Amino acid sequence: MTRNKPDKNKWPANLCKRGNSWILDFIYRGQRYTENLGPVSKTVAKERAVSRKVEVAEGRRLVDGKRWDGIQWIADNQNTIGDPAFTDAMKQYLEFYKAENAPYTYQKYALPASKNLQAYFGRYRLSQISLLLIEKYKRDRKASGKADGTVNRELTLLRHFFNKCIDFQLARSNPFRVVLSLENGTHRVQKVRLYKEHGRERYITEEESGRLLSACNADLRLVVLTAMHTGFRSSELKSLQWSDIDLVNGTATVRSRYSKNGDPRHVPLTDDLARGFRRLKEARNPSQSDYVFILNGQRWKCWKEAFRGAVERAGLTDLRFHDLRHVFGSNLGMANTNQKAMMELMGHRDPKMTLRYTHLSVDYKRQAVAKLPSFGAGIMDSHSKFHSSRIARKW
Repeated sequence: MTRNKPDKNKWPANLCKRGNSWILDFIYRGQRYTENLGPVSKTVAKERAVSRKVEVAEGRRLVDGKRWDGIQWIADNQNTIGDPAFTDAMKQYLEFYKAENAPYTYQKYALPASKNLQAYFGRYRLSQISLLLIEKYKRDRKASGKADGTVNRELTLLRHFFNKCIDFQLARSNPFRVVLSLENGTHRVQKVRLYKEHGRERYITEEESGRLLSACNADLRLVVLTAMHTGFRSSELKSLQWSDIDLVNGTATVRSRYSKNGDPRHVPLTDDLARGFRRLKEARNPSQSDYVFILNGQRWKCWKEAFRGAVERAGLTDLRFHDLRHVFGSNLGMANTNQKAMMELMGHRDPKMTLRYTHLSVDYKRQAVAKLPSFGAGIMDSHSKFHSSRIARKW
């Protein structure tokens, strides 16, 4: 009987995928060479990898500002890589990031993280930032009370920043990873490791959901129901205009500029949700450009306090508004939704993200286990009686 063994050679030697691009990464004579080969085919990537190794070995390609002369590494006087201040390089990086990513990601992730990074590294040039300094930043942020996830997002941005600076010819190497040459001729790699995160898995049952909706005021109730029936994030809900609500075909749409990954997302409306939107539209008679969720005639920008009050009145604890998205995902999982459909509804590109929302409630698991066949388990009762009688006769 043959077993399907895991593929240990998923990528070709010294190549890996980052998004759609192939990344070449190898060590020659103690020096690490890294290059983004771009979104080429695997065959082209393998050919370029072989070519780059030959060029490095023959001294025709620089590695960290040095070239191999056949005997040793020597500095190249023609090297044009600069050494800008961290703040100046970050400014260029953010211009690139803003052009290449969705506005939501830039505003909610890159901009806040970059401000914290500049506050700490702003007085340094890129060449002065070492692995040790990054580790100190990591510990200082943790000591200041920042959550592991927040620190990880900042470190991830910093790592990507240095990778792009290498591409932009602003930096020679990425201090997140350092190759050390040992006396015995071997090498050891040291790198900054992110904190291990435990994903938040708070969700509420159907009964608790009903209590929460009952505890909401009239304005908030439809907001909460929309979150639980579409999985839209808070920022996505606030961006909804009546042109995004199609009551004829029964869909709600998040436009690409407001979605986290830059892709538009269409979610079918449940009957309850369609009925709620229809009543609201009849009561307001809005134009297509009007926002769906308004307060005092203006776009509703923050419902944190209103939601917190509803949670308290419902007798619930440790519930955040974003957890309603998890409620949506969990209910899809308990309904045995196809994974591809679930990814599209949740707006995920990575299947691993969807798996976070496919856990089942304890009651649902108990019901599933209760349906298992008995396999003649009644024999356990007869065995127990037989065993008891033997003990009695022995004594």
